[in-house]
Amino acid sequence: SEIIGGLILTGAFLYNGDSMNMAIWRGFFTSISAFCNAGFALQSDSMMAYQSSGLILHTVALLVFLGGISPGIVVSLPRLVRRQKMSLQQRVVIIANVALILVGFMAYLAFEWGGQLGDMSYLDRINNAWFQSIIIRTAGFSTIDFGGLHPATIVITLGLMFVGGSPGGTAGGIRVTTLAVIVAAIISALKGR
Repeated sequence: SEIIGGLILTGAFLYNGDSMNMAIWRGFFTSISAFCNAGFALQSDSMMAYQSSGLILHTVALLVFLGGISPGIVVSLPRLVRRQKMSLQQRVVIIANVALILVGFMAYLAFEWGGQLGDMSYLDRINNAWFQSIIIRTAGFSTIDFGGLHPATIVITLGLMFVGGSPGGTAGGIRVTTLAVIVAAIISALKGR
């Protein structure tokens, strides 16, 4: 994942004006940092200079996602595509991750459309909201100024950061499986079971 991501990012940074040596250095450093959910960027403004580069944003987001869901889940993804039976933990991790990404995505679109995303084209707003919804839980890269976020976005961001990633992954937080167990326990208690 890191090698493929490094090659893609090297090409993207080269396309965005970096010299060959800088593109290679930046591409592989960013790829490793993303997969490990470290969020370290070589630029002082994190990823803000690449708000309009969908290739960079989606490559970094995919690397963060793959690192955060754990190698065990990544290996099981072909089973999902083939619609084969998966373990309960694998299903919970995938469903919870998708749900949290969608919650973050919708929140960033709803609360920041005219705010931090307001100066971007429609496509860039969507790309950046999607990027932030994946990144915010564990990685720390940023394409927007967090000092200007809407208060509702901050609350949702804090909640997503608290949850974090999946067991066995490189992400932090209480883990999506812990959240799923808490939600299931609450639902069971409300139903009297």
